[in-house]
Amino acid sequence: MEIRSRIGSKKIPVEIIFTRFKNVNIFKRLLPKSCRFKILTQKKFCFKLSGMPEIFLDVEKIFDNEKIIYSSFESKFDFTLEAFFTETSKNQTDLQLIFKGTFNSVMIMMIKNPIKNFFDEIISNFENL
Repeated sequence: MEIRSRIGSKKIPVEIIFTRFKNVNIFKRLLPKSCRFKILTQKKFCFKLSGMPEIFLDVEKIFDNEKIIYSSFESKFDFTLEAFFTETSKNQTDLQLIFKGTFNSVMIMMIKNPIKNFFDEIISNFENL
């Protein structure tokens, strides 16, 4: 299963945006306000949305100024969250998030809309940083 967020834009150079995303602390500002967020290490963090199990993510791979892959760990479900950064002009960066995981059809029905809504809020928060 793959779920893509809408593309969000920010008038900041890609290098600056990318540097912020390499630090997991950025998610404190991007996640919904109702979300519990905790930094575990420099590259690991967890968060909990109401009605959902706690989600643990680790910075798995970094492709400078292009993409960061966060992978789940200590979770009931294995998935990745990819953040794609596109320089659309010298001082403008686009961000798109992609969720990838293998789930049964019942699970897909349960998580698809919450993930889309979650992405919408993250992208909106990104645009308002």
